[in-house]
Amino acid sequence: MSRLADKIEAVQTGRVRFTPTAPSMAVIKDELFTPADALYTEYRIGVTLKSIVQIRGNSSTELVFAKDRCKRWLVEEVFGEFRPHFRKIEGLLYNLDVDAARLALVELENEMFT
Repeated sequence: MSRLADKIEAVQTGRVRFTPTAPSMAVIKDELFTPADALYTEYRIGVTLKSIVQIRGNSSTELVFAKDRCKRWLVEEVFGEFRPHFRKIEGLLYNLDVDAARLALVELENEMFT
């Protein structure tokens, strides 16, 4: 399982509903309503990606550098562990070994989601 998937947590939001709703990555604001006879409890499930950096004073140059560095860190956190799979697939395709590349893609998908 990926490092990102390992860090996903379920946190109860305090909202309850009478019927389940489809999962959504969008946050929709509405009024909080908690009836006593609710049948379903709503949870917020996700992961937070962030980096805390310190820069000296109000240096815009340091801030731009810090943002670029953090982008690379976050992308590495999400996709870095799959780099060997990408390189393997790249090599197989370069050598025109399509069947082996197809199998390597299946391995990559299994690694990402199991």
